[in-house]
Amino acid sequence: MPHSYARAAFGRLPKVNPLLEIYGTLVALELALKDHRNSMQHGHDVVQLAQVVAGTGSGTNAAATQLERALSNLPCTGKNGDVNRVARNYAFLRYIRHVDDHPGGASQDDIMRPAS
Repeated sequence: MPHSYARAAFGRLPKVNPLLEIYGTLVALELALKDHRNSMQHGHDVVQLAQVVAGTGSGTNAAATQLERALSNLPCTGKNGDVNRVARNYAFLRYIRHVDDHPGGASQDDIMRPAS
């Protein structure tokens, strides 16, 4: 059940905004991982999907851990309106608290900075 069209579309979003570009890349990654497993399980948790596809002890797990750290560094608005962190479910990027909207929110540099 390939999702080639959707992967290509989301993976090639215009580079007008880093948040949009990152979100599109994560959608494309999620679909690629689900296509690889031929399974639509695990929701939007790209970290878990990558770990399931890679198995244990691989470089993919290290990359998945780095992605999880990078996402968790970004503040977002939670379901109750409180300040949370973007979880392994990257869909919470839609609710990012950007410094232009919220004091103490994420800056463009924060969005583009990889986890260390």
